[in-house]
Amino acid sequence: MFAPVLVNHDQIFDTAQQIIEFRNRLQDEPVKNRLKVSITYKLDRLTEFFGSTSESAQKKFVKNLFDYGDNAIRYFRLTGFINIRGNGFYIDLEPRRSVELEALLKSDNGESIEFASREVFQDFISNPSTPSLPWDTADKHEAIILNLRSSIQDLELKLKESISSTLDYSLMTTEERLNYIASLRERRLSLMEIWQQRQSRDVGEIKLYIEAIKTYSTLNNDLSS
Repeated sequence: MFAPVLVNHDQIFDTAQQIIEFRNRLQDEPVKNRLKVSITYKLDRLTEFFGSTSESAQKKFVKNLFDYGDNAIRYFRLTGFINIRGNGFYIDLEPRRSVELEALLKSDNGESIEFASREVFQDFISNPSTPSLPWDTADKHEAIILNLRSSIQDLELKLKESISSTLDYSLMTTEERLNYIASLRERRLSLMEIWQQRQSRDVGEIKLYIEAIKTYSTLNNDLSS
């Protein structure tokens, strides 16, 4: 999530290490101190990065960062590659997209692509077939289909739904495989929505939602005050 704000892909690992160190430090703090430590750390980072300690400047920086973070999350969620939980405080790689994610991580290190001219870049960005996706191969499609089938079957068993019939994809064309994958994802999504609806009816889950909203409201108020 932080990578798009960096000016060079070489900074990714160092920045990730700093985040891990901060999380470890936070875990060592008593629970009652964690919110204060987190806010202090963020304000210190703002001062270090922007070179300003004035209260008005910090408020402006915090607002801008929240806006940027919200937009980044929206863009990442569109990919389907991340999972947001804990009222947005935890971001996981989506396990149900493991085939695509593993292929992407093996083929791309985050380095920007060099273009010979503006025209070449415009042709690239306006062409829906570019870039070529590393999981658009027959073997990767097969792995995706098998993962989706397994996930759907698990949900159907949990929900006591009738087991879906399966299609023989071995002789499908690329377009047919992609359409089949899309239909499997729709089926899984509908099952997940049913599962989440049933879970949310539990009183314990409702209490967790209330506490998460309170935590988020407190954090925003402290950062804005």
